[in-house]
Amino acid sequence: MVSHMSFLGKMFKYVSLNEVLAIINASLKPLGTIKVDIRRSAGYVASSDIKAPADIPKNNISLVDGFSLNISAIKSDPPIKIPLCKEDRVTSRCAKYVKTCEEVPSEHNAVVPLEVAKVEGDNVIIFKRIELNENILKRSSDVRKDEVIIRRGAKILPQHIRLLGELGIEFIEVFRKPRIAVIPIGDEYVSGLAKEYTTYTLCSIMRNLGYLSVHRLGPLGDDVKAILTSIKELLESGNYDVVVTVGGSSIGLKDFTWLAVKNLKASYSFRGVKIYPGKTTSFVGNGDKAIVVLPGPLYSALCGLIFVLLPSLRRLEGMSSIRADKVCCIGTLLRALSFGRFKPFSKVVYSITKVEEGHIYVEPFDIMPHSISQPAKANSFILVDEGVDSIPKGSPVEVRIVEGIF
Repeated sequence: MVSHMSFLGKMFKYVSLNEVLAIINASLKPLGTIKVDIRRSAGYVASSDIKAPADIPKNNISLVDGFSLNISAIKSDPPIKIPLCKEDRVTSRCAKYVKTCEEVPSEHNAVVPLEVAKVEGDNVIIFKRIELNENILKRSSDVRKDEVIIRRGAKILPQHIRLLGELGIEFIEVFRKPRIAVIPIGDEYVSGLAKEYTTYTLCSIMRNLGYLSVHRLGPLGDDVKAILTSIKELLESGNYDVVVTVGGSSIGLKDFTWLAVKNLKASYSFRGVKIYPGKTTSFVGNGDKAIVVLPGPLYSALCGLIFVLLPSLRRLEGMSSIRADKVCCIGTLLRALSFGRFKPFSKVVYSITKVEEGHIYVEPFDIMPHSISQPAKANSFILVDEGVDSIPKGSPVEVRIVEGIF
């Protein structure tokens, strides 16, 4: 016989997805800043606005290989003969050979491509009419001095490296990335009776997203004191900013993770999320430290990762927008969906989105929290709002993806 005492302290007080984001924003703050070489800056988040110290280009430059000239020298319709400039003297009455991206002489205001010109002795013959500023990239037309090129809270992208380098910026200030410890929970993993793979999956996703300091630690048994002691030691060691537990998150006889976690002092916390699957996901946050409690089944754990863990990491690394999922398109649902008793929850439906004859179609899976194949087969998901109990076939639905997962 199961004692009601076994549920004490474990019961859920579900919060909505909007409340999750508000609590994470309120309880956590960006980590400290570090200075990084721009050549290794991709993936970090800017800790302040980065402004251009100079114009790009610094002067007018040619967009083609050809001959620069001043259009005032053109007195008739093509073909036109214009003398070539002497090497030591450029005037508005002569043409000068220039390469792509080479500075255009200040006396000139257009460039004729090589394809429509021919050199004859000391002259160049032009076979096409040319317009003012044609084939010229004007000074500061790409980047203007003091323009904000990367906003605070924006992730540094690989293409930013060239831009920063061209501006003469060698180092930038960024937020430090969180250091993450991941712990599987369960006597069956400690004893070796069962193999555990969910934590390896989650660690791979986080590394794929640029969180390189992710460590999967050895499993802990279903013991409140052992779980509490381990988490406290990890956070107090100074080596980790986030501890993620996987398993033991519900209210069963041997689910003790929340009993351990809730004993830790924290500014904010929540016990359960109004998301299905993944409703047992829980959170404790306090400034620059976070604990995320995830369920063991992969489907549910991924939901917790998308809607709680990744927003927590994004908050700590200084992202201006902490939500990880985004809508990529609108598709037509190929099969009706019904949610029964989970109507009050937001629902995550993994799906295969495909394009056929110019139309986007969404093939949903049935929600199976213990499925391990659905996350592997899916390339997208549908997020169904709270209060919705069914969606008819043929309905337009928002197709969502998460970088590094779908």
